[in-house]
Amino acid sequence: MGHTVSAEARAKMRMAHIGNRANGWNPTGLGIRRGRAAVRIVSGWVQRARAVWVQHNGPICKGMLIHHRDENKLNDKIENLKCMTNKDHTKHHRLSDR
Repeated sequence: MGHTVSAEARAKMRMAHIGNRANGWNPTGLGIRRGRAAVRIVSGWVQRARAVWVQHNGPICKGMLIHHRDENKLNDKIENLKCMTNKDHTKHHRLSDR
C-alpha cells in the first residue's frame, strides 16, 4: 500500500511541519491591532482597553468609547482608562492639540 518510512525520516518530517504555521497564527490570544493591544475572545478580537473596562465597570453603552488618559494606547490599566462619548473625546483632543 505504500513504502515504509524509518523512524528517523518520520522525525525529520515532523520537525519540518513545526514551522508551517500561518503568518498570523497567534497561540496566546494577544496581539497588536492598529497600534492598540487586542485580546481574542470567543466572538473574535476586541481592544484590550475595552475588555479591561468591561471587566471592571460592566458593559460600555452604545456611542461610548474608551479614552487613554496618558495617550499611551498600550497602557490599559483601569486607572488610565476613561469612558467618553465620541463628541467629548473629539473635543478633548481638539483642545489638547492647541
